[in-house]
Amino acid sequence: MKNFYLIILSLISVLWFSLSAQTALPYTQGFENTNHGWTLANGTQTNGWFVGTAVANGGTKSLYISNDSGVTNNYTNSTASTVHAYKDFIVPIGVPEVEISFDWRALGESCCDYIRVWLVPTSFTPTVGTQIGTATDQINLTGNLNMDASFKRLQFVQNIANYSAAGSFRLVFEWRNDGSLGTMPAGAIDNVDVKALTCFRPLNTTVNVASATSVDVVVTPDPASPSNVTYEYEIRTAGAPGSGATGLVQQGTSTTPNFTVSNLQSNASYNIYVRTKCSATDKSLWVNKSFFVIVPENMPYSQSFETATVDWVLSNGTEVNKWVVGTAVANSSTKSLYVSNDNGVTNNYTINTASVVHAFKDFNIPTGIEEVALEFDWKGGGESSWDFLTVWLVPTSFNPTTGTRVTASADRVDLFGLLNLKNTFQRAHVIKDITKYTNNFRVVFEWRNDGSGGTMPAIAVDNINVVPVTCYQPINLVFNSITKNSISATITPDTRSLSSVTFEYEVRTSGGAGSGPTGLVASGTTTSPSFTVANLQPETNYQVYVRTVCSATDKSLWSKEFKFMTLCNYSDFTSYTTSLDLCGPQKAELNAVVENSSYVAVWFDTKDDLTPLYEGANFMSPNDVTQNRSFWLRSWNVSKNTPVTVGTGTLTTTGEETFLIHFYGGYKHQFIFTAAELIDKGLTAGPITALKFDVVTVGTAARNDFSIAMGTTTQSVATGTHVANANLTQVYSNASETFAVGTKTFTFTTPFVWDGVSNIVVQTNWSNQNTGGNDGALRYHTTSNDMNTYTYADSRTAAEFLTVVSGSVNGSGGTSTIDGRPNTVFVGNAGCVSPAIEIPVTVAPKPLFDLSTDKVSSCDGNASSSVRVVT
Repeated sequence: MKNFYLIILSLISVLWFSLSAQTALPYTQGFENTNHGWTLANGTQTNGWFVGTAVANGGTKSLYISNDSGVTNNYTNSTASTVHAYKDFIVPIGVPEVEISFDWRALGESCCDYIRVWLVPTSFTPTVGTQIGTATDQINLTGNLNMDASFKRLQFVQNIANYSAAGSFRLVFEWRNDGSLGTMPAGAIDNVDVKALTCFRPLNTTVNVASATSVDVVVTPDPASPSNVTYEYEIRTAGAPGSGATGLVQQGTSTTPNFTVSNLQSNASYNIYVRTKCSATDKSLWVNKSFFVIVPENMPYSQSFETATVDWVLSNGTEVNKWVVGTAVANSSTKSLYVSNDNGVTNNYTINTASVVHAFKDFNIPTGIEEVALEFDWKGGGESSWDFLTVWLVPTSFNPTTGTRVTASADRVDLFGLLNLKNTFQRAHVIKDITKYTNNFRVVFEWRNDGSGGTMPAIAVDNINVVPVTCYQPINLVFNSITKNSISATITPDTRSLSSVTFEYEVRTSGGAGSGPTGLVASGTTTSPSFTVANLQPETNYQVYVRTVCSATDKSLWSKEFKFMTLCNYSDFTSYTTSLDLCGPQKAELNAVVENSSYVAVWFDTKDDLTPLYEGANFMSPNDVTQNRSFWLRSWNVSKNTPVTVGTGTLTTTGEETFLIHFYGGYKHQFIFTAAELIDKGLTAGPITALKFDVVTVGTAARNDFSIAMGTTTQSVATGTHVANANLTQVYSNASETFAVGTKTFTFTTPFVWDGVSNIVVQTNWSNQNTGGNDGALRYHTTSNDMNTYTYADSRTAAEFLTVVSGSVNGSGGTSTIDGRPNTVFVGNAGCVSPAIEIPVTVAPKPLFDLSTDKVSSCDGNASSSVRVVT
């Protein structure tokens, strides 16, 4: 019997201890007292939980990780540890949710050293050295907490239905570090609060713009709240709710879930915080909703930012780099919209701090309008695909979030891609279908920088126009002919344009369409889509702009620029055989006289042939002309096999800029040369017979399976995709090409015949089928745009390189572009060649009879000798 009583007494003791270790709510702990009541499960781990004075967020003590028994908040990052601090709480009867809040800090390592906070049953005991796993009743409340050395307050609501049957739950702070790398300090926790929720926060808050200065707020109450609650709210531009006057715009109480907030600023962004008030001492957590006071603008709309009123929402939050309107930069007058890290004093940005900020405005859609035209001026530095401007068309229901990029979807449309790396203002314009938007839409200018690298200045925007399209912009313009002093062009109208429209055009050497007399060479109106412009200057770059005129007050946007270059100042002809009729098959005899005696008449077999049949004023066809055909006449003053140099750079470093790099086992390079730069240096149409390069450093002397191929391309800049090798002509090859310092000449086995108007691509290709060697270098220059696409790989054949247009070579290496290009000498025709003139030759059939005789002499009145007539 004595043993029985002892057993009963022991069970009672265990039960009493278990209940006494569970804490009733509400609970507050600042760790200032010795008896804090938390279990610190550290085992023999190097880094463990301690309560001490090394760090605190109010008072003198906190709960933190330490590798020296609490002397410091440091941890040994080379030794892995997983430790737990936990405490049990009683589930109040009838309470479905608890509010848990605490202060935390930790740097650690982003991937691997962090705090996690768990809610588990009291029957679950964490194991030292082992991380807790998720389950229905093992809930990770926070994710990974790290990478912040200053204390932050976390506050959240958690449903505790999983623990009601047991009547208790366990709150666990878990520290884990993986034993490699990490930054001090380790994790620290302070000011823990756990309380039962009896007043429930609203489920949602909706904000609708009522006017230019007011909004209607609709609160969705939690059904668990009593019916007689009220709602407290704060309107803020900064700061947490209840944090004081800084950033507080308005505050108030509403007895109904629907109320109006007035006296706000138009085109401004705010946060509204709302909470349920059940009594003077029982209030819920705050719920937060961002909103913007925006009244959509009617179109047409124009903004140069010169007035004092800023009618765009500048959503910057606390980002370092912000949208501002100021005078640091402008493309007309004195002001613009731009990104700045010093509140508008400059157009600079902080490159080592990541930012995503937005400037946006809403527009009404007029009845019946299906398209809108958006245009603006922009410029900025930035960094390749990391620091840039993106322009979005989105519904007005979509609110951009500071710090987060807009993502594309069916109704969130990226209008221009990435805009950056232009140090002078560019004009951007687009016409976009808006039928997917109802009543209105939002235009968003988004600046993003990634926090590493970048070039000043940041982005700037000026002279924004948003116009409903009722008169449709021409689709295209084609040049029918270009001479030394004129063009003939044809406009492709939009099929929706009326047949009665006319077209305006401008020909310019500088300036945008409609920008005034500076740079304007010619302008006019044509009732036909085809028009001619005369009196231009030879060898001059021009741009043509066209627009549709539907009425005197309704005109389309100007088109994009269509560029052309007039031909060289070739000689016209004083006279020439315009056509020739032949009687039966025979040789054609044609004549031409040039105006300029330094030029020569040159005769060709076809229009596109650049190797002449004959040079001289008097041409006789080499063979009888037996059927109707044409010959082609040009004037030219050409020096054949003349070296023409493109690029005079002095750069000599080894790198992907030239084809002698040998960091990988093989390379394919494609260099783009535009027709304009070739013509500018004096190259003209005809055969190119050789290329020359200036070798500065040899590196590995031999490059195996070396080849050069050439072709024409419509590309004016390099891209990540090569021109297909099948579209090029191989002009040189050598099984083992050796190099020496000095001029390296590649004399072509097959000359490449250039048409004089197309861009040229020069491809070099080789592979030593190894993993690299010693780099060599050619003298090279840089270009304003990337003009060099290169592919690199190890242990691949030259033939494998030739098949690649982008990416790797059968799994090795990759493809990229760069702005370096070798100084290149083209050996070809230098001078000037006129356009080809067609000389039609018609061959008529012989007559049915042939009358012929030798010379016949007869005196007056006497008979001649016989005459033979053949029929």
